[in-house]
Amino acid sequence: MLLPTLTRLDRRAFDSSPLVFVPQPEPRWLSYTDCVWTAPELLTRFSKLMIYYGNCEYLFHSLLGVKAAGTRHVVDEFCEPVSNDADNIEQRFEAMLSLLARFHRKSSLTDA
Repeated sequence: MLLPTLTRLDRRAFDSSPLVFVPQPEPRWLSYTDCVWTAPELLTRFSKLMIYYGNCEYLFHSLLGVKAAGTRHVVDEFCEPVSNDADNIEQRFEAMLSLLARFHRKSSLTDA
């Protein structure tokens, strides 16, 4: 178990610097606030830490509060500029709208 003092120091370090190494699609250092713990495959804008750091769930998910992707992440991805691949744009938007509806239903159930 981590000591409370060490936990506060770790949190301050993560809050002040991009300390999360993400190897793909290009190796880079990110802030944990730019990541999610898990997300559907369709969402590609946010790095999914469980893929790389599944054994560090306590640090990222519990201590730092990195959560699974939600409605905000789908909306952010939906608003991102799309590639010039016109054949897949309509299918991608339909899939994102379906995902958005699923997240909205899920949040409506937890709010009730």
